[in-house]
Amino acid sequence: MSDINTGLVQFQELPAIMENAPQALLKNTNLNKMALAKGQTLLDTIEAEGISPELDVECNKFLGNCSEGMKRMNERRSPITKMLTAVQKEFTKLENELDKDKVDTIPYKIQQHRNELARQEEAKRRKALEEENQKRFAANEAIEIKASVELKVRERYNQALIASKQKFIDLFNTFESVDQEKDIKAQIEAMPLTYPRDKFELISVPVTAIYVKPDALAALVYDSKMSLYDELNANFRENMESHKSHLLEQIPARKQEIAEMEKASKAEKKRLQEAQELRQREEQIKLDREEQQRKEQAIKDAQATKEVGAAQVLFEQEIATASIMSEQTQAVKHSYVIEVKTHVGWMQLLNLWFTEFGSKTPLDKFPTKKLESIKSDCEKLAFNGGKRLDDSAHIEYLSDVKALTKRS
Repeated sequence: MSDINTGLVQFQELPAIMENAPQALLKNTNLNKMALAKGQTLLDTIEAEGISPELDVECNKFLGNCSEGMKRMNERRSPITKMLTAVQKEFTKLENELDKDKVDTIPYKIQQHRNELARQEEAKRRKALEEENQKRFAANEAIEIKASVELKVRERYNQALIASKQKFIDLFNTFESVDQEKDIKAQIEAMPLTYPRDKFELISVPVTAIYVKPDALAALVYDSKMSLYDELNANFRENMESHKSHLLEQIPARKQEIAEMEKASKAEKKRLQEAQELRQREEQIKLDREEQQRKEQAIKDAQATKEVGAAQVLFEQEIATASIMSEQTQAVKHSYVIEVKTHVGWMQLLNLWFTEFGSKTPLDKFPTKKLESIKSDCEKLAFNGGKRLDDSAHIEYLSDVKALTKRS
């Protein structure tokens, strides 16, 4: 900081100089009024009669007197205004030394360190958020994989269940003689009611992943598949027990039907045969309908798995994101800084500015518009979501972070 005594020594002369200020201002005011009155008279004459050689001599004399008057006015006010300028300079110098926007001041250097810390913290937050995003991508992909595995496993299970039912329906449909009753009944009673675990483990579900790592992917597929075994095994037992009971209950009626067919006339046999074929078709339609319903339910189950998992991932990410953002200790301002790399870049920036701002700028403001101000307008435009020149190789948009000062 400057030595305050330097300014005080100068300012000791201020009272004496300022004491003459009213008198100097009065003299200059009077001189100004007389000169302007004389000038107005000349101007009125010129506008009324036109200028003549004689009048031109008077005008020349008047303009010479104006120059002399300005000199005398300047001599009177110069000591005063110089002192006031010096006073202003001393005050503004003291203020500038505390301005964090003035290069090389102590506050400026401190602000630069704060900005650097803000950029480092922002980089850490961005890295942490990016890691959270990667976790979210992996978690969502894992949910998709789990749902896909469950869907494929349920489809394979449904095929196996329907095939098992079909096998014993086909067996029952071979019941054409009373002599077959014992054998068919024995086979139906021996119907397997457990879904073989060893065959279940062999179910292959090929999947690919982008974010889930290979080791984790293999474990995810196996765990997703095996988590269904107990449910599907119980479902298999329930369905096969019901199917078994259904077929066993039909054996007496089928036996009776066979006995009636052996005694029936040709026409009656035909009627009984057609009734049997109709029952078989209805049984097949029922089985096909069940297969379709199971497919649709498997899709619904997979969708439910995805929705529940996605909701959980979103909830966890919101908590993680809030935790990361809560670690921010500084109030910061985000912005874009445009780096213009070539002359062509400036031309492109000027074109962008003219398109977005120039056409709305008053014509008399154009001469005062500076390149730095134009660049600043384009930076604000980009930060507010407006047009950018991302395709240009001559311009680069850099993200910038500055620490804000909280006034206390």
